[in-house]
Amino acid sequence: MTPHEQQLISTYAQTELFHVVNLMVYFVGYGAFVLGLVVAVHLLTGAGPWGRPKAALLVSLLAIFVSSTCQGTIAIGKIDLTSTVHILIQTADKGLAALVQFSTEEAEKWQDMSSWALTINLLLSDGIGVWRAWSLYHDSKNCRLILAILMIANVSINMADCIWIDVNSGKELSKSAVLDWLSAIISLVVDLVATILFACKAWNYHQYIAGLDTCFAHQGTWAGNILKLLIESGAIFCIIQSISVMITVLTTYNVITTPWVPNTIEGLAVIAAACYPVAVIILVSTIQTEDFHYISTEVFC
Repeated sequence: MTPHEQQLISTYAQTELFHVVNLMVYFVGYGAFVLGLVVAVHLLTGAGPWGRPKAALLVSLLAIFVSSTCQGTIAIGKIDLTSTVHILIQTADKGLAALVQFSTEEAEKWQDMSSWALTINLLLSDGIGVWRAWSLYHDSKNCRLILAILMIANVSINMADCIWIDVNSGKELSKSAVLDWLSAIISLVVDLVATILFACKAWNYHQYIAGLDTCFAHQGTWAGNILKLLIESGAIFCIIQSISVMITVLTTYNVITTPWVPNTIEGLAVIAAACYPVAVIILVSTIQTEDFHYISTEVFC
């Protein structure tokens, strides 16, 4: 065995160790997502009359479940199957270097599918957050216009990024494109604006309750506490997205050259994108109809 092949084996072992740990983290988060999904579906189907909004939310949740499952399946196929079959099992007359090169080329096929699963998951997550803000500001045309413009731009840029990856297949594994960080930034802006709108609505609702001569003025209400949780969950999601944007930009301009850093952050972002809409639906489903009426009236827009 040549020194070059020894170096290849050492690098491959380190990479596989990282991949296995990354898969463990992903599927722990995936298990939490599935548990939350069951609760969200139960609350969604069990409370209030059935209509098109509930049907749309249920379809969105199922689509997020499918895309998250595909993301995990692709990770297993890309890492475990491709690497194991083409490096550890198969043999080649040209040696280990040829097997590594062939394995990398085969992994590119999985990369194209992974980008679509991740984008669908992220867009659905952003869409549910925007839907909630849209519902709270039903009498504010300006807020709805801002949300609509941001969401249209979000969908357009993210879809363009996926198409760019498909067109330039084989170049995306080693270097991020400009569309990568641009799509991440517009998604962050969408969620940040939705969270800010949540915060404004919570503040107005707090001021309304504080003006009442009741015990709720000091103790708070159930709806007010739910709004606070919506803000906190949105803030956590935005923090994770901000870190992901920063890592993507640094990777784009070769400041970060080790692949495990962006891959780890991407895995956390995938889990966060799946769990955030589930958390939103669970929290919103616990608000009583009369409380939602107070929150979304024209007085608070």
